[in-house]
Amino acid sequence: MNKIVLAVDLGGTNLRMAAVNGEGAILSHARTPTPRDGGPSALIDALEALARECRAALAADQVIAAIGVGAPANISPRHSVLKNLPNLPQLEGMDLKGGLTERFHVPVTLENDATAAAMGENWLGASREVKDSIMVQTMT
Repeated sequence: MNKIVLAVDLGGTNLRMAAVNGEGAILSHARTPTPRDGGPSALIDALEALARECRAALAADQVIAAIGVGAPANISPRHSVLKNLPNLPQLEGMDLKGGLTERFHVPVTLENDATAAAMGENWLGASREVKDSIMVQTMT
């Protein structure tokens, strides 16, 4: 059994998902427009559809073991509630972690998208093997 993580990028325009192995290799990916209507349940439904699409491209011995979500929001660490989403006000106050845990029955990690990007750089990118780093993103 090979454990896979579904990595989610919750964006104001697009919702992206990738199935990633323990070495960080992307095994499959899918994308759809971020639902604008329907609130939290529409988002969970869209994520389930992306998960099915990603899962269809995986080998039979590859098992979804967890989900990680990067969201453009302030996230309450104790409650995993989305707050201050400038591009997705319809999701304000949503317990995304709880909704995904209930639907998928796997551990879910929810993180601010900029923090998740910095963590990714530290794991596999420009700051790997560096003890301390900061990430600065410029807008072009």
